[in-house]
Amino acid sequence: MTGRPSPGRGPDDLDERRVRRIALVGVLVLALILLIVFIVQNSDSVSVSFVFFSARISLIWVIFLSAVVGAVIAVVVGRLVRRRFGRGGAPPPS
Repeated sequence: MTGRPSPGRGPDDLDERRVRRIALVGVLVLALILLIVFIVQNSDSVSVSFVFFSARISLIWVIFLSAVVGAVIAVVVGRLVRRRFGRGGAPPPS
């Protein structure tokens, strides 16, 4: 590309894309900073009791693993509901 605007696109379109890209980078940097702060604040070791044993692990891992297990359960239940009731997710009227 030569840096010139394409036919049918004005210079305003390029400026708008650049502003969106800069805003996206800003949001991603902010999210990364918040994630790092969240990890540092939740790095304490906690005792977790399971059915057959207990373990001492970092709190951030407890939060992360709980989120992953919750997401997996949501996907499985969502697929089961779609399979049972079709794409709409609700039972057909009787």
